[in-house]
Amino acid sequence: MKIYFDTLTMDESNLAQLDSSRGNDWWLTSRGTVIKRTLHQMNLEYHSINDLDEPGIYFIDVNGDPNWWGGVAKGTHTPKHILEMIPESLADLVRQKKIRLIIAADKEGGPMVNQHFDVFKKTTDIIRKRKLPASSVLIIQGNKKIAGDYRKWLEKNNEEKLYEVQYSNHFARVAYDDKLPTSPCILDAVNNADSLDYNSLNRVYRPHRGAHLYYLAANDLLDKGKVSCNQMHPGDNTAAKLVDANIEDFKKTVSKNYPRFLDGDWSNTNAAWNYNTDLYRTTLLTVVTETIFADNTCFITEKIFKPITLGHPFLLIAGEGTLRSLRELGFRTDFLGFESYDEILDPHTRFHQIHKILNNWIKTPREDKIKKIQESMDSIMHNFNLIRESNFYTTALANAIESSEKYFNG
Repeated sequence: MKIYFDTLTMDESNLAQLDSSRGNDWWLTSRGTVIKRTLHQMNLEYHSINDLDEPGIYFIDVNGDPNWWGGVAKGTHTPKHILEMIPESLADLVRQKKIRLIIAADKEGGPMVNQHFDVFKKTTDIIRKRKLPASSVLIIQGNKKIAGDYRKWLEKNNEEKLYEVQYSNHFARVAYDDKLPTSPCILDAVNNADSLDYNSLNRVYRPHRGAHLYYLAANDLLDKGKVSCNQMHPGDNTAAKLVDANIEDFKKTVSKNYPRFLDGDWSNTNAAWNYNTDLYRTTLLTVVTETIFADNTCFITEKIFKPITLGHPFLLIAGEGTLRSLRELGFRTDFLGFESYDEILDPHTRFHQIHKILNNWIKTPREDKIKKIQESMDSIMHNFNLIRESNFYTTALANAIESSEKYFNG
């Protein structure tokens, strides 16, 4: 079995003709891909599809959440499902079992199904329409719950399993460089009498971030921590409802207190690739506002991996079960006694429980905070070491390749 690409140019994606449309240069397929670079690091060869001489896999690196590449997004000039867009010549190779398609959708972790769309069904329908063999398509995606979600969907809808799904994560090493600390930053914070209670670093606006930032300002907690906020939507009624705020008070409070820039204006720089150790060496807790909160998915990104990599305890504003998913990856989450909120399914209840925990943390005397941190150092150190020993993305690609070998040999 081989791995095939349209071109051997290092960072060029397959189906590059679908990376732009009508002046939009962020469309269906990714304009740049790390797949070839990662395969090279794994000492795996890849070949031109023009030289196809044995069965192999063909990666399609797509942009966006499932509603985007799955062809169910609303609006003008939105794409069809990626499987509708592949050329007939490629589809014919799949029918002949000469190619297996791997839809690499792991840059995002949104849901495949919600009250507005069903990408599991859309994918099933198109595979039938284009007469692609069962299991000839593998979707690797950033939602840790995707395999379980697909299994439940098949049972609920009494459907035949026509394709495979797998979790993938390539965010763990996003900020990796030779300047990473060699010991946990929390050790410096504990020994710094001026350390503040927490940090909360926010870039792209999302409703749960707006609600969180309103809470900090409305409850006079901004001076207790180091807080950044690069975007704010004062008229966001969804955020106001989440935090139980009157929309007019929400507008007034957030407009008065934000934006706030701690270490640069992330509106013109990609914060995902950067970190500032000083913010972790001078605070006792990281409050992580993950990309997804209300949707019932688990999307683990660099936002979580940064405090882990820098050696910092964290409180997580994310989807239900995210701490559980971290434990499944081998991390420990038993520090500071904060775990119970992770199992709360209702977003509103979970949001308020998280902020009750944060408030209690801030009110806790400093000496008691230090004691809790010291009691948690084994777990913080375990995570600090594990992230340096792991590469979840290469593991995901290796699993996808192994799955494809079974497909061709089956």
